[in-house]
Amino acid sequence: MHLLVGMAESSAVRRGARREAAALLLMKQLDDGDASAEAIAKFRAQMLRQFMGENDAPKEGNAADQLLGIKAGQNTPKVVQSDSLKAGQVLLANPQRFCSRNPFSQPVRDLARFGLQGPIEDDELSSDMTAQMLPVLVLIEHGKTGSRGLLMERRTGALMGDVSMEEYGLCAVSPLWIGGTAKPNSLFMLHDVPQAAGANEVSSGLYLGGWEKLKPKVADSSVSEARLKFFVGATEWGAGQLEKELSAGAWIALDVPANLVVKDRVSDWRPGQPKPVWTEMMNYLPSDDADVAKLIKLIYGE
Repeated sequence: MHLLVGMAESSAVRRGARREAAALLLMKQLDDGDASAEAIAKFRAQMLRQFMGENDAPKEGNAADQLLGIKAGQNTPKVVQSDSLKAGQVLLANPQRFCSRNPFSQPVRDLARFGLQGPIEDDELSSDMTAQMLPVLVLIEHGKTGSRGLLMERRTGALMGDVSMEEYGLCAVSPLWIGGTAKPNSLFMLHDVPQAAGANEVSSGLYLGGWEKLKPKVADSSVSEARLKFFVGATEWGAGQLEKELSAGAWIALDVPANLVVKDRVSDWRPGQPKPVWTEMMNYLPSDDADVAKLIKLIYGE
């Protein structure tokens, strides 16, 4: 199994080097420009948070967990498996179907939409790498005419400062994610900020768009840029297509809280964590569920 070029980095070392090089370039642009001292200080502070080592990790849960309102020892977010589809859900690829080499048992055949060139079967891959390649999407539209979602774990390698420092300088170090191969020239922004005028409510607490209203709030720090996720392109299904894939067992549909969708899984990265989004979501489901245990075992073994 291979990812399409640009859909994922081949090693953690190269990802870190590229992020650091981009960050240094953006820092120089700020220093050489007309940015205020406050803006530069905020930028440097975010760089420090992004690249600090394991020894500096918070003792009572990291900032990403705090965004979810959970601390060490508290209950995890409520995630419930659903038999029906609706906007705002997270869709996890079912490894029993996506990992099959039998073309007659594959309910999803156009795998290129998810950055895959073929079934996910490679004995040389680690369990985490295999889980990371399993598609995970947030469904932003669903209806009789079709569905649209955004891939949650496909990096472009670019930051929003690379897109436009003039327009997105406030979120200069925010990653730009690949939402899919449809609408390749369209930019999507997901967030959980309810007061953004012009935003469309995807589901309870989850919103799409409204950057112009949010920009001044990010500027005065009343809204954290960590609550915003940017995507280029989307993944689309025709009328009835996603329903057929779900009924064929290709997807696991989950009802999740909005802040779990927009959780910052990059700037709070530490060695050894976080787990792939697929694994994270599966671990929120009941551990005594036999089907859940079976799927996790399929990827991670005993």
